[in-house]
Amino acid sequence: MASVHLTIPGPLAGLVPPTPQPDQDGVWLLVPARARVIDSPAPTPSVPSPLPSAAPAPVPDAALLTWSFRRCGTIREIIQGGQRVTLRDRLGHRYIDALLHRPFEAIPTIAVAAAERGRDVRMLTGSRGESMSAASLAELKKRAADLREDLDEARENSHAARQETILTELERIAGVIRGATGKDGTPRRHTDAERVRVAVTNAIHRSIWSIGQQSTVIAAYFRRTIQTGYWLQFRPQSDERWS
Repeated sequence: MASVHLTIPGPLAGLVPPTPQPDQDGVWLLVPARARVIDSPAPTPSVPSPLPSAAPAPVPDAALLTWSFRRCGTIREIIQGGQRVTLRDRLGHRYIDALLHRPFEAIPTIAVAAAERGRDVRMLTGSRGESMSAASLAELKKRAADLREDLDEARENSHAARQETILTELERIAGVIRGATGKDGTPRRHTDAERVRVAVTNAIHRSIWSIGQQSTVIAAYFRRTIQTGYWLQFRPQSDERWS
């Protein structure tokens, strides 16, 4: 019986079939006994490149997050809104310090001054009498009336230089009369309370000005929140706690 040789294409095409023997009948089917496996290194898993890390947020100084108005000897340190000011202590700073610890409380200016001086309030509420006597006031008013007559005469004579001199003198007299009289025209009385009010107000404003030389932000804050006059008051805009 003749032999039949079957060749399978593909991966087996390169194989050489064995030579059939004359005494062997049948069908030859060539199949590989075992597929050859070529070892290859395992693929290295891809590692994603790290994302660029953001720069760490700056850690604020804990001290700058406080609200501080402290005096250290002759030095005053002020911390507010993340800003620090260090300067020589002033009387006005001590007035401000007293207000910061009593928010929204209207305090008589004379009481703040008395506490700073260690004196009784009654010692600062006296009177120094009238700023101008009634006789002196009447004399000034008569002088002003005479000048008005002189002014009319200078105008009739078209004397410009004379008019200018008289007007300047009239303005000066009017200013003196306004400062020496009240709304009813009577002489104003100068009391110690008025003197203290002016002194304390000026001291606070000078201190805020000195703060503004280093921080306009802190100075503007105090101008908005501190009220001066016969009564002093600290009116914060939020729940602030000063130390």
